[in-house]
Amino acid sequence: MNRTDNKKTGGTNRKIGKKLTATVCILIALLLIAGGLLVIFSPKAVMEYGGVKVDREMYSYWLSYFKKELMAEYKINGSRDTEAFWESEFKDGVSYGEYFGQMADERIKAKIVAANMYDSFGQELPDYAVEDINAYLAELIDFVGEGSKKTLEDIAAEYGTDYEAIKRVAVCDYKAELLFNLTYGADGSYITAEEKDAYYKDNFSRVKVIFIRTKDENLTWSELDEKNKMIEQLDLIFGESVNEARFDSLMGVYSDDNASAYYKNGFYLSHLSDYPVKEVTAAALSMETGELKKIESDYGVHYILKLELDEKAYENEDNSDWFNSFNYDASLEIFDKAVKEKTKEVKVNEREKCKVSFAKIKYNYEIKPLMS
Repeated sequence: MNRTDNKKTGGTNRKIGKKLTATVCILIALLLIAGGLLVIFSPKAVMEYGGVKVDREMYSYWLSYFKKELMAEYKINGSRDTEAFWESEFKDGVSYGEYFGQMADERIKAKIVAANMYDSFGQELPDYAVEDINAYLAELIDFVGEGSKKTLEDIAAEYGTDYEAIKRVAVCDYKAELLFNLTYGADGSYITAEEKDAYYKDNFSRVKVIFIRTKDENLTWSELDEKNKMIEQLDLIFGESVNEARFDSLMGVYSDDNASAYYKNGFYLSHLSDYPVKEVTAAALSMETGELKKIESDYGVHYILKLELDEKAYENEDNSDWFNSFNYDASLEIFDKAVKEKTKEVKVNEREKCKVSFAKIKYNYEIKPLMS
């Protein structure tokens, strides 16, 4: 496997950064002691919740992986992975490293809270979970270490971790996954009717859309002129109030979107919807019931009418395309919220945590976790 090492920054700034980090860590320790707030942690524990402890090697692995994930999510190119960038201001006096480091920490806390909640059931990992973890570790040796455990250890060391810590992370991740399965079922089938209805009302908007395609390179000048005239006509019509019946009749005459005619009850959109026009989804979720809005996208002009949600639309077969993973999505959001509420109870050993820097740790593109 070919590997490309990240470029590392050096020079005076790096030395100053090290001195400042060390000073900050010492100050934190002194303040904790002076204020009588010093918490006794297990040796090398960075975080603890209940009986679940995260040592420095586990923390480093998670931090390096979540750094890669966050960089991808926020489209931060690898060339910007320098101490200077991470120490620069993100907003309101907070650096990029502090902001993204806090996001990574919240994800790590959620992992250990979920693992502890699983442990509270008093169950050991099932045999199939142990087999999966062992198979995952064997694959890491084969594909990342090219058949050598020592090679894998050398690569892991670049991320401040080791084989045994990666194993402990895999156990923690698996417990979090099993907790969800025990609570809601792997597909969310254990969710209650009350939970489904609350999730639907809190997260979905129902809209109908008239779409005029104006941004199509295949349109002739005369066709484009005709589209613009249609828009002018609709602007005049919508200058007055319009109800759903009137909107439906105009949709049949003007809309270039066949889906609008196919889905008689409208489009059911949430923040997780894969509807191809993101501007329509964003508008639908921000609009008030009864509101009409005109927006433009990369495809053309959209007239959106937001309608009142109908009762239990997710149970109507005619709407099934909009609710393919509804039970799972609802269960996962409720589960994540319950776990997140407990993350503030996680104890953090700032003295140990200061030894691992989000700005300096290498982002991990090689050793993927068993459970993301």
